[in-house]
Amino acid sequence: MEYIKDNQREELELAYMAGIMDGEGSIRIRKVHQKNEKPEYKYQVAMQMVNTDYETVKLFADFMGGTTIRVQDPGYKFRPMTNKTCYQTYKSGTVEVLKYIKILYPYLRIKKKNADLAIELCEKGEKFVPRKGMTQGKERITPEEARRRERIFQEYKLIIRPQRLNEKIPEMVKR
Repeated sequence: MEYIKDNQREELELAYMAGIMDGEGSIRIRKVHQKNEKPEYKYQVAMQMVNTDYETVKLFADFMGGTTIRVQDPGYKFRPMTNKTCYQTYKSGTVEVLKYIKILYPYLRIKKKNADLAIELCEKGEKFVPRKGMTQGKERITPEEARRRERIFQEYKLIIRPQRLNEKIPEMVKR
């Protein structure tokens, strides 16, 4: 089923999917070190949903185009205190994730700031500038673009870890 708003039922389904994302999902921005001669980073955008109810995860996986569902058994290394099986669906890739973020955006409440940053990171930046003699996939961006992406990533970190902001307040007040 293509998720385009053409009637009330589909609009209701989109609002429901956004509710699942707000409550059980995440819109993530990851900073990944690129292994080459200079320290460089790339920033990846992804959507993820984890829940103990398989049907809920399957519904969201189908919405995101049939992504795979991974099973995490009780005591899984990232959830050692959990005594239930968890199911996870995950989608990465700028074009695909951006498509689903934009579909859900009007209905998001909790994850709207994350969505704003993901959209800003993916849409409003400079395109890659190929280096001379380099193969495809090893492009370089300008220093200004690198700073812009890092700023977005730092804003994202403050959203997902608000306690870090509290640690920095005394330092920020002194300035």
